Amino acid sequence: MTHHEEFYLRHLDRAGNVQALAVTSFLRLRYRKVASETGVMSFDFLSTDPLVADIERHDWFEVYRRHPDWDLPWHLAFKGMVLGFTYAMDENGIVIASFDCRSNMVILDWRQVSYPSGIDNRSKFSDVPAETLFKTVVDYNFTALATTANQRLRDGDMLPGMGYNITTAPDLGRGEIVSHSFGNGNAGRVFRDDIQPVANGDIDLVETAANTFAFEFYPGQLGDDKTTGQNAVIFSTAKNNMVNMVQYLSNGVEERTVAIVGGQGNASERAYAIVEGQDFAPDNDKEYYVDARHEGTANSLPNDGERRLVELESYCQIEFEVVQTPTIYYSEVAVFGKQTYRVGDLVHVVGLCGNEFNMKIKAVEVIVYPREPSPTTLVNVELDNVRY
Repeated sequence: MTHHEEFYLRHLDRAGNVQALAVTSFLRLRYRKVASETGVMSFDFLSTDPLVADIERHDWFEVYRRHPDWDLPWHLAFKGMVLGFTYAMDENGIVIASFDCRSNMVILDWRQVSYPSGIDNRSKFSDVPAETLFKTVVDYNFTALATTANQRLRDGDMLPGMGYNITTAPDLGRGEIVSHSFGNGNAGRVFRDDIQPVANGDIDLVETAANTFAFEFYPGQLGDDKTTGQNAVIFSTAKNNMVNMVQYLSNGVEERTVAIVGGQGNASERAYAIVEGQDFAPDNDKEYYVDARHEGTANSLPNDGERRLVELESYCQIEFEVVQTPTIYYSEVAVFGKQTYRVGDLVHVVGLCGNEFNMKIKAVEVIVYPREPSPTTLVNVELDNVRY
């Protein structure tokens, strides 16, 4: 007998106590995991489902997944916190309850870098490894070190009131050397938009016990390098694991290779930095101006330029629909004898006209319709652009 992929939800209250062990009465399930960013999940129930009345904001839901025919065992595929819900009536007069969840990385959005400007290693960082910057900001804005005694504008420890114990893994000083002034910016947003793009690594908030999360930095990428070797993951039409491929090779219209970064000050007193991008060459000299008056020190200006030049690089973008096969498929756990992949892994992609690239899996989205007309699971893979 052929089995379909199978899923169930486990409901936990805010403190992590199990409320329902194996829920299969959902009408639709959708979750998206993203490297270095907050994951998103939503699911639907009939409003009359007994579970609905028991769901409260800040409850947790875990997704468990397996595929018996492909030797994929039950495993934890996603965990999200309930933060919103809606009730809506469909065309048949049936009321559907929909719940909106976020992964634990959303906690990083709940604190500002709340220190007066210009304080070294609190609101201002100069020439430090990216890992050190990340973990210092977390220590002094999310943990017991986040106190007014340490010059924070208000106590910020997430444990006493919110109930989330935030820690940091040991700082090994990895990643690119960076400088940045925060100016009371949101920690999660600044991490995602300003630091991680130039950090040469990924970040994550890893659950180590119930409501206990350790912030970690992963040099290079979150996942494994699966571009070569026995466990290599190769996407190609020849392997029948990709269809409807579209490949974009940037023509360089928007490309810029030199950033002129203007900081604070006026006229001859204004601070400037000149930054050359990775694609700069004497015959590829294209300037771009970056207004960085928000930065408190001149040391912070180069990072602003580097970040903008990364956004303006020429790149290759490949889009395709992934096809799950019995031997190459998405899984959060390794399966012996299979080529599995997950968010953060490096994989090999064979594009159009013989072009081949090593690309990072930036995000994976899973959509589940467990009922009529037949059980259906869709898996979408998003790859990072690559320079060429």
